[in-house]
Amino acid sequence: MRKIHGGFNQVGSEASSDEEEEGSEDAEDDDEDQQPAPSSVINISIYNKKTQHNELFCVLLDSGTLGCLATVEAVNRAGIKQQTATKPKSSRTAARIFHTTHYAQVRQHRILELNSKRKLQRLKVNVAPGPLGFYDFILERRYMTRYGIDLLFSQG
Repeated sequence: MRKIHGGFNQVGSEASSDEEEEGSEDAEDDDEDQQPAPSSVINISIYNKKTQHNELFCVLLDSGTLGCLATVEAVNRAGIKQQTATKPKSSRTAARIFHTTHYAQVRQHRILELNSKRKLQRLKVNVAPGPLGFYDFILERRYMTRYGIDLLFSQG
């Protein structure tokens, strides 16, 4: 099984609660000794047949999401046709619930951090009507299971 060390991305690491801020000085000393949290953000490459170039996309691996998502801009940049879904779909992420009416089929893509030469086949994504934060795609738990990706949130 492939392992990717995961943790909060930059946006998540900036968030803090009042309880954390009220910690003792010892807690602040512990923070200085810790390494930055690894990220669950990867890059994928999709070949656009129209432009004959590989397009790079920023992807969030989200084990809590059911349903892969892509932005309209990412689908267009990849040169992929959108199709109308027979029924509207809902995908829940940590940020919010996305209601989608279109989907797209990515025929092949590459995960650059794992093995950039291996082409991964068939990725169905629901096309989000708005932005996905800092990401072009959000890939779900079943996607990670399919390709043997295990997010490790601890160093031990």
